[in-house]
Amino acid sequence: MSLKTEAQQSAEPAFNPLKVIIPVLLSLLAVSLMAQWYAANVSVPRYCQDPQQALLNLHKLLDQNSTIEPAQRRASMIAAKLLYLHPRTEDESQSDYLQRLRYLLLNQCSEQLAS
Repeated sequence: MSLKTEAQQSAEPAFNPLKVIIPVLLSLLAVSLMAQWYAANVSVPRYCQDPQQALLNLHKLLDQNSTIEPAQRRASMIAAKLLYLHPRTEDESQSDYLQRLRYLLLNQCSEQLAS
């Protein structure tokens, strides 16, 4: 077993936290950007098949205070995903929120049909 001399120990570079922090921050930024891209290009366009039904399900979900029946679970989960992707602001009424989502879906679906 050899022991390092003082000269060898002092020659070793000190721990540089930037070598750890920068890759972690870049990874988090990349994940965030990929999630935003996926939401805009994959998740939201799925609602273009029947945007009125998606908004109706979301309206029911917002009004519903009881538990969800198994038959309605899938429709409620789809509506909840829309609520997650585009959350309601604190000062926004339910009708304004649904109108904003309707406008967003119409714009998204018209762009998808145009391409």
